[in-house]
Amino acid sequence: GRGGRKSLRLVNASIARAACALDILSVVSDNLHELNYVYVSMAFNRLGKLAKHRDASPRHLVQDEAFTGLLRLARDFAENRKFGCQGLANTTHGIAKLRDAGRLKATDGRVDAALAALETAAVQMAPDMTSQGVTNLTWAYATLGR
Repeated sequence: GRGGRKSLRLVNASIARAACALDILSVVSDNLHELNYVYVSMAFNRLGKLAKHRDASPRHLVQDEAFTGLLRLARDFAENRKFGCQGLANTTHGIAKLRDAGRLKATDGRVDAALAALETAAVQMAPDMTSQGVTNLTWAYATLGR
């Protein structure tokens, strides 16, 4: 209904103006079951941009239940081909930035499962990607050592 759209607009605004990872994880935690692929991509993109900021969130984000829920959603959306090209590239790039900042390990099983699903989807979607998407994925995979 209309309340759902208003709620998701608030999710969008809250993620966009988040000042730290803890703000994003709070929004994710409060709305995990309502998030679609757009919001999952946006959350990873913002988390990546804020990766080097120090805040009260766990140093290693896989210790956070909301973050592991976000990883699970990313994996599921990639496996079910819900991401568009840009969302897929932004999600993978965000995860790589988090790894680059030491906020997670690509060898963690949950991170690896999400990355494997994103990688499979990227191979399938590569012909339709923009040059920016390909650039973001290339950097991400190089950074992740994949």
